[in-house]
Amino acid sequence: APPAAPPAATGSEPAAAVAGAALGGAVSAAAGGEAPAAKAPEPPAARDKVVVRLVASGSVSDFDSGKKAAIGGKIASAAGVRPEDVEVAVTAASVLLEVSVATAGEETEKVRTSLAARLPPPPPP
Repeated sequence: APPAAPPAATGSEPAAAVAGAALGGAVSAAAGGEAPAAKAPEPPAARDKVVVRLVASGSVSDFDSGKKAAIGGKIASAAGVRPEDVEVAVTAASVLLEVSVATAGEETEKVRTSLAARLPPPPPP
């Protein structure tokens, strides 16, 4: 079936408003006409984070994007989340790795428990 034609102007609304309606409000009115109000995008859902700090030997430069992606992938697998939910940051301090896992609601405790069962305990201070 051919695509539906945009609504026709009835004479009471500016052509830009009709075009804007056909394009989901993406066209603004010209020459004094008014376009439909653009709907504000929904804010992303609030996310919690489970943070894991690891100390590794070497220097910060040893942890290129490939190595950080590999670490993030292993943490994602251990946490039972998608790799894109894991962020690996590397800072100097011997080498301190901080891995954050984005979670929401009840998933937060599940991830925390899963990681605690699969990762070694942190060294004593």
